[in-house]
Formats: sequence, C-alpha cells, structure tokens
Amino acid sequence: MPLLLFFISFLRVSANTLTLHAIKSPKGFDWTSPQSLINSSIKNKLAFESHFMGHLYVDLNCQYKRSLTGMTTKNLNFFELLFWDGTGFGIFYHTFTGEIEKEKEILQDLDTIKTTDRYEKITFIISEAQCSKLKTYQEQLIKYKIDQRYGLAHRPLMAEGAGCSSYAMSFLDVLNQVTFEMKKNLTVTIKIPEALIGEPLFNKRISLLSLYQKEWARDDEKHRSLTFWDPDKMVDWARLEKKRRQTQELIFDISHYPAPQENPFKQDLKHESYLLKSK
Repeated sequence: MPLLLFFISFLRVSANTLTLHAIKSPKGFDWTSPQSLINSSIKNKLAFESHFMGHLYVDLNCQYKRSLTGMTTKNLNFFELLFWDGTGFGIFYHTFTGEIEKEKEILQDLDTIKTTDRYEKITFIISEAQCSKLKTYQEQLIKYKIDQRYGLAHRPLMAEGAGCSSYAMSFLDVLNQVTFEMKKNLTVTIKIPEALIGEPLFNKRISLLSLYQKEWARDDEKHRSLTFWDPDKMVDWARLEKKRRQTQELIFDISHYPAPQENPFKQDLKHESYLLKSK
C-alpha cells in the first residue's frame, strides 16, 4: 500500500467523508521518562485550557447526513488518582465513566479551537458502503455500552471501551485502513515498569517519589508495554504532510477499497467477558 493512502489535491464533490479533527495539548507532552511525563502533565493542566491531554473528534458524513462525535469522560480525576490515591501508572488502565459527546457542544468547541495553533484535520473520502459500515459500528458501540467505558489502554474493537484517540482511530480500523505508516508516526509506546503500576492491575500503592526516581522499563525488566494514538503527533504529522505536499487540506481517497464484511469486533458482545481484566 502507498504511503498512508492515496492523496487527493482537491476534495471532489462527495456525499461520503470521514474527517478526524485533531487537537493538541496546550503545552505538549514529553513521554521520554516518567518524570518528564508527570512534569508536562502538570504544565498542561496549569495552562487552564481545554483538552489538556489533547483530543480527537470523528466527523462522519454519509449522503450529506452528518454525525459529529467524540469520546470523553466527565470524571477524569487524573491527578487525584495519580497523586493521592497512589495508582501510579495504573491510571492508564483505569476505567472512567465514558460518554459520547454531543454535536452541539463539539461544534462550539471547534469554533474556538480552530482559531488557535492547536488544531488540524484529516479527511478521508469514503464509499457509501464504507459509510454504512461505520454507521453500524457507531450504533453497536452505543447499543453494547462500549462508549460508557473510557480509558487510555482500552481497545474499542476488543469491546473494552475507548479513549478519545482510540475511539477516533477505530473508525479507520473498522475499514482496515490503519497502515504501518500511521502506527509509526501517530502512536507513542511506553514500557511501564510493573513496580510503578498500582490499581487496577496490581493491588499496591505507588508513591509519587518512586515515579520520579524510575525510568521506563528495560526489555529484561517486568513491565507492561502500552501503545496509544497521540493527538499531538497527529497534529504535527498533518502539518508536515501539508507542507510536503504543498496543500491547504490533507485529504485521502480510500473509497475504492471494499468495505469489510466481517464483524469488526473481536469479542462476543453478548457476554460480559469483553470487560478489561488484569492479567
């Protein structure tokens, strides 16, 4: 497959599009070490701007009928869990109460965020069959309450739940259009020492001091490897691609690919076995 997908210079008249609206964190995240991550988290929180960890919205247009959604949680007590409850980096595996954002609220947010330097979008031209597949996927997410479980490590197609980024990227995954280039350029991978992971994976309390004293794990150290989609990387990559291609909009045509026929979910949605469990 060519780099990412096929690029189109101009968005031709099309009733079917999938657009990802990417929003960077206010001050950027440094994932180099646990200490740099905590420090940049605090810096972003103290910026007192929206989406301190970045965000992604999904804009699905099928035959001119728009569905603008995003995955969020209203109880993201990130710092309380990290600093006072002693979860350490178990927080990445925590399940928050999730919900699908309302279109009216998203439109208001986009009106504001588009005026800043934190915003980029990527549009995919899709077929009617692909649109139908994605609409069904959206309906299943809600029907089986997958949208009610929010977490960074949660995998939507495993029906565990989702974070805002994994929710958005799962729409491309449903169409089998997540490429190696995407995974290389738009994800972050960290190797978390098990010594720094508390609830829900391990029944122990992690001190803040220990988080500052440790580095990410070596390959020969007991750890959990976590890979996730990064909104900051997506914004930066989109800008580089627009500059390289000398275009104002980043648009890809994937409409010629067949819509997959198989069920996108890898678990039986009729049973509770799909809930994220500690290993």
